[in-house]
Amino acid sequence: MPKKKASSESPAKSKRDYTVVGGLDKRLKPISLGKRSPKKVDRFEEKEEHPRVHDLVIRKGKGKKLESLDNVEPQITKRTNNDVLLREIHGICFGGRPTKSTQVKSDLLAFSGVVYEDDKKDREKLEDRIYKRHKGDIQEILAFFGQNPKGEKEDLVKRLADFLESPKASKDTYEVASSSSKKRSSSKSPSRKSPKKARKKKDPNAPKKALSGYMFFVKDARHDLAKKHPSEGVTDIAKRLGQAWGKLGKDEKRKYQDKADKDKSRYEREMKTYNKRGK
Repeated sequence: MPKKKASSESPAKSKRDYTVVGGLDKRLKPISLGKRSPKKVDRFEEKEEHPRVHDLVIRKGKGKKLESLDNVEPQITKRTNNDVLLREIHGICFGGRPTKSTQVKSDLLAFSGVVYEDDKKDREKLEDRIYKRHKGDIQEILAFFGQNPKGEKEDLVKRLADFLESPKASKDTYEVASSSSKKRSSSKSPSRKSPKKARKKKDPNAPKKALSGYMFFVKDARHDLAKKHPSEGVTDIAKRLGQAWGKLGKDEKRKYQDKADKDKSRYEREMKTYNKRGK
């Protein structure tokens, strides 16, 4: 029998079993028909653009809630959540912990006093938070709560800390220049400067003003503290003096208050004589 010629064609039944190999040689190459591995699908989880601000847990303090104080509640409710003063007070009351802007007012209305874990350390932290503010800001906050805004900065810090430990209603009203309105006005274009008023010259023969109990304490303690901390400046020493005054007991403070009472009597006596001479 005559031999059959070998076929140059591949025995494949269907072209689907082949793929074309690129290049000049365009012969077909068989594809391996194994199991297909599953294709990985990348899944993208939605990420929040801004981290969620957790709601504050407001614990019960020693005083009354601000919402129950007739002189404070209306002042909070009439302001906006973005009010500069409200946010300033919120930072002091809650240690600067973040909250939603829509909750600033509700947080403050529910506030009934700073709750301490460690009385001494937490009191110092509270005074530090207050002391970092400008004196004008502290005066504005004191007036907001119906507390006396007059005095040295150290006295104001202690007074505000005492109120925030145990908030109480007050019938007194005080007015101070708003520091937040000053900030806004300073950003505007400068207006014509009004002529400066001539200051009254202080009479050198006028009696020296009476000192407060705290100032007598400062006179006693400043030198020792400055010697103990030679690398610290005036501001740091003043801060330490305020903290040391806050730690004094009633009996120790009484000693300085007695000196202040005597000095007040001296000033009133000398002022009477001085005024008679002026007439």
